[in-house]
Amino acid sequence: MPTTIPTTTSSTRPGSPSAGDAYFETDTKSYIIYDGANWRGYASDGISGWSGTNAYYLSFDGVDDDLIATTYDAGNEVGTTGSLSVSGWFKIPSAQLGSYTQVFYFGDSATSSNYFAVNIQANETLRITLRKGAETDLVVSSTNTILADTWYNFVAVRSYSGTTCTATLYVNGTQWATGSASNHDYEIGPLTRWSGFRGDFWSRSDQDEMAIYETALTSGQAVNIYKGESNGGSGGTNGTVGNLLSFNPAVWLRCGDGAENGSGNTVYDMSLSNFNATRTGATYTSY
Repeated sequence: MPTTIPTTTSSTRPGSPSAGDAYFETDTKSYIIYDGANWRGYASDGISGWSGTNAYYLSFDGVDDDLIATTYDAGNEVGTTGSLSVSGWFKIPSAQLGSYTQVFYFGDSATSSNYFAVNIQANETLRITLRKGAETDLVVSSTNTILADTWYNFVAVRSYSGTTCTATLYVNGTQWATGSASNHDYEIGPLTRWSGFRGDFWSRSDQDEMAIYETALTSGQAVNIYKGESNGGSGGTNGTVGNLLSFNPAVWLRCGDGAENGSGNTVYDMSLSNFNATRTGATYTSY
């Protein structure tokens, strides 16, 4: 007689599981097994993105540390006027405040003229920049400032309506900045650097849970991600890292909590798309 696999969701997993308990998670479309300490998720072609824990992040020294991925090409995937979002967590040391540093850089080379980036300014505000070659940049800056040695969640969104491009930045589930430009197609090349440098701008920061989405994430989804909720969920807790699979990321680098498990130079893409990154110098650090 065939056995039916019990079902659950990422927000309603059993609270007191036993080792070996297994469920099909309907919102993430993953098969999860409790290993006695954590839930482990599996899909038909390998391990999925969520282990139930967030033990590691990556630390960049601001000198020569880098995280490089050369295989994901948003230009091919979403086109020059398609929707695109990036989310992640970052923390900046006190010695870095008062000077420019990257949070993430998404472009086709280290000195690209086509890129999508979020960076921290000398006045401790955050800024999104979209650039295509010699065209006028779309620059959107926050008035809010960040604190040193404090974790922040960000969601950066590029969207189009007709010929108008809009860039929006959410921080900790709240919109910090938005702005638009007309008659520009801000082309983005293949992803080569999540963090590290563009030109001489090396990133000194701690980073975690970096993801790309081929959609324009909404304000509600930004809140969901900040609270560790599933897409459209509720009942989460502010500042909680959660399972991103229900948001359908195209790339998801868990910065130590993926298949790399805090070691090795490959940071695995846990969206199952296989867009892995190479760690150069950046250090896996335990919370």
